[in-house]
Amino acid sequence: MHIHSAERENSGRILSAIKKMFAFKNIAAAKYLFAAGEAAGRNMLNGRPFTVIKNTIDTNTFRFDPDIRKKVRSEFGFSDHEFVFFYSGRLVEIKNLFFMLDVFNEIRKLVPEAKMLIAGDGELYAELITYAKENGLSEY
Repeated sequence: MHIHSAERENSGRILSAIKKMFAFKNIAAAKYLFAAGEAAGRNMLNGRPFTVIKNTIDTNTFRFDPDIRKKVRSEFGFSDHEFVFFYSGRLVEIKNLFFMLDVFNEIRKLVPEAKMLIAGDGELYAELITYAKENGLSEY
């Protein structure tokens, strides 16, 4: 079993309890336990021995950089005041992308300057374009 959750102190106590309740069924049966970090292991494994397997992404590579932000926004034609949602991944049913577009449509009602950029390819490519046009989202 591999644990990712590292709850912060005093935050989401109910959610934390629910997560632990469901996780303990699997934890009890697990022969080897792994966590993405010390905090996640301590929080979720209640003293059981575990091995930390760090995530393999160098997060420094993706740190916020205002110069890169400005350059990328310019390349895609987004202004500084627009709120941009970005999806990158396979365009397949399991990703629930039609629901994502429906949610974005609701967000646009609250945040008219919101934009969405979708990068990817897959079996739903043409259907998503049609759906976006039919729902008035193709220009956003």
